[in-house]
Amino acid sequence: MLQPLLVTLWTAMQGFLDIAFSLPTVLFTVPMGLAFLYWLSALIGVVDLDMSDGVIDGAADGVLDGAIEGVGDVDVDVDVDVDVDVDADASTDGGFASLRWLAIGLRVGKVPMTVTGTLFAFGGWCAAFLLTLYLRWLPLPELVFVGLVTAASVLVAGVFTNLGSRPFEPVFRMSHARERSSLVGESCEIATGRVDGRFGQATAMLGGDDLLFQVRCDSANTMSRGDKALIVSFDAERDAFVVESLSAPGRQSSLATARQASPRAVEEG
Repeated sequence: MLQPLLVTLWTAMQGFLDIAFSLPTVLFTVPMGLAFLYWLSALIGVVDLDMSDGVIDGAADGVLDGAIEGVGDVDVDVDVDVDVDVDADASTDGGFASLRWLAIGLRVGKVPMTVTGTLFAFGGWCAAFLLTLYLRWLPLPELVFVGLVTAASVLVAGVFTNLGSRPFEPVFRMSHARERSSLVGESCEIATGRVDGRFGQATAMLGGDDLLFQVRCDSANTMSRGDKALIVSFDAERDAFVVESLSAPGRQSSLATARQASPRAVEEG
């Protein structure tokens, strides 16, 4: 009773391997195998995920940025006919534009390339395997069948990658550091008992973030904890923001000056 079951399982395994390692499925079997080895290595600690993702993403971003920026730098030197130059430039621009749209469709930059590549290989492999399994009876030349299944599998893989990577985007989303210039012109609340040219701290709520930072005031003032102040500039030498009391007589002119200086404020070093 066990032998027929084993024979059935062996036959099914042979059919599975025949499809997996024949065209067009093998085009996705190899990347799937590499992805499996990568994630297995990462799981047991052989590969550093952060380092490998950084290297791969950096290389991909460099290639993509270079291709996109190259649209404006490409110069096809043909002296025979002006029309040939125009057509060549147009086709080159179209190629770069296609590369850009392909990157957007695959969510490149939204998640690590290792995740994008794994999803693409998995989606393409499943599509190629199932299409071959259920449509190989079609009376088509082998080359035509392989081409059609490959094209359909690539399309399915692209859609699968686009949809499958979206749930991972919040996990890999990076928050960029706030520039110091974004605080210039904003009001803050003094958090220390005094503020002078050598001492002082303040808090501010900006974009939902509760910030605590160093402040200085070179003029005589009576500011203390709980008072409102205006951030007028950033002093790079003291690594602190220069503030003025909002209760001072010249607060309106200071506010206008700070608003005008904000775009030109010193950037974070």
